[in-house]
This record gives sequence, C-alpha cells and structure tokens, in this order.
Amino acid sequence: MDRAKTVGCGGFGATFSTAVPYHPPQLTLALEIARLNQDNFRLGEDVVCDVRMINTGDKSILLPWNPDSDTVYGKDCRGLGMSTPALSLEGSLGLKVIDPAGRTKFVGGHRLFALSGDTATLRALAPGQSACIRVSGSMDVPQVPTNSSLPKPAIHFKLIAVFDLRDSSLPNAYQTVVSTNDRRVTIAGR
Repeated sequence: MDRAKTVGCGGFGATFSTAVPYHPPQLTLALEIARLNQDNFRLGEDVVCDVRMINTGDKSILLPWNPDSDTVYGKDCRGLGMSTPALSLEGSLGLKVIDPAGRTKFVGGHRLFALSGDTATLRALAPGQSACIRVSGSMDVPQVPTNSSLPKPAIHFKLIAVFDLRDSSLPNAYQTVVSTNDRRVTIAGR
C-alpha cells in the first residue's frame, strides 16, 4: 500500500487508510551537524555530536526539551501504553551512519518529552532562531569486520542527524527531518 495513503495506527495486523492521499505534516525545522567529537573512530568508540535545530518558518515552533519520559508517561513509565496526556510532544533526535551500499545504522540519540502547558519541558524557537543539543552514542556498526586476523580496514560512512516529532493533538507524526549537512567518518575494527 502506498505510504502516502496510510493514515492512523498500524499494528495488530490492521492498517487504516483513506482513498485520499495523506502526507504527514512538515515541521519548519532544519537540522545541522554543528560539531562532532572526531571523524575517525574505532568500533565501539563513543560518538558525541552537537546538532543545531533551526526554525526555518515564519511562526514560532515548540519542541520537546526534557529527556525524562516521566514528563509524559509518569513515574517509572506507568502510563506507557495508555493514552498520552492531552497536548504532549514526544521527539526523537538520532544519529545514523550510512555505509557505501546505502545501509543505515542507528548509532546514538535521545528521546525528548514535553507537556504543552509546562514551559520547563518545552523549547520555543522564534523564526530564524536556533538551539543546539548534544547527542551521544556508540559506533557499534556490524559492517565493520572484527573477527579476522587480517588487518582491519577502515570503512567510510556518512553520518547524519534525524529528528522525529509526535504531537498528541495530531493523528500522525510529523515528517522526519534529516540534517542539511552530513559528516564523512571512518570506522575501523578494534
């Protein structure tokens, strides 16, 4: 089924659809990789990246800014699986590497949460305004050989940042935002 025609939740073997093409809402947000701790990694090394989020629209936007899931789901995530509170935002900022064959691997990220009435959990970006957030992870990439007695060649990857946002007041998540720039990194075996 054409993804543009899928609306609502999938799961339990069901997909809800309409005859009208559906396109997820777009955020007026650009991502930019501002800083990376290094360009040459060994398998399993930490990756630390500063990602700049820029409001490219003509209206202010609200972004979730609290890494604590208790904000939306309650203590110890007891509310997980229940309906989310009205007007909550849930975001995911991630780092992915893409190998020469086009395969992607998630290497780091953070989830962000907010309740719209709780300004301590939100970050408002006015038009043209930006904010930086640090994302970390580990360069655990299965394409890099580790169990050979031969010299372990470094493999070149493209590192990108991605952001997904779900607003509980909308039926579907926003379209994924991908960084406008990328970084070329190499990852060598241990």
